[in-house]
Amino acid sequence: MRLLTRLLAVLLGLALLVGGLAVAVEIGLTAVAHRPVLLPYRSWLTYGRDHPWRDGVPTLTGLGLLLLGLLLLIVGLRRRAPLAVPGAPREGLTVTFARRPLEASLGRLAVRTCGVEGVKVRLRRRTARVSGRSLATDLAAAGAQLSGNLEQGLERLPLASPPSVSVDLRRAAT
Repeated sequence: MRLLTRLLAVLLGLALLVGGLAVAVEIGLTAVAHRPVLLPYRSWLTYGRDHPWRDGVPTLTGLGLLLLGLLLLIVGLRRRAPLAVPGAPREGLTVTFARRPLEASLGRLAVRTCGVEGVKVRLRRRTARVSGRSLATDLAAAGAQLSGNLEQGLERLPLASPPSVSVDLRRAAT
């Protein structure tokens, strides 16, 4: 999602840059040529004078821009998964663990549990969500064993507050 947000920001920034440059060039060329060169602003001005704000096109355009702005605001303010997990402080040092390698490590630990495959780990602020498939006949027991293994693995790491483990196992196709 961060990549999408960054791409949207770049595209919006480029659109505003191109629009601003077009207006600046238009102002400069209008001073020399006395007619629109790039932007048909006179036809826009005539359209704006002939149509009230209550008309459909200005209202729909305004609503569309408002919805786009709200969408960008919501995407920008939405809480995201942390990039780093804080570790326990040691002798004046601040220790952090990168989230993705920690997820990969937990995934490898989960796969080592007997009968578990296709594991996906999502590490959030307070929880580690693990989903996967199991060949075991008793999914509850396999889930409890997997949860215990992951909690032990997290306790071995010097994390400030180890996340709780949530396991979702489904029966693997045989």
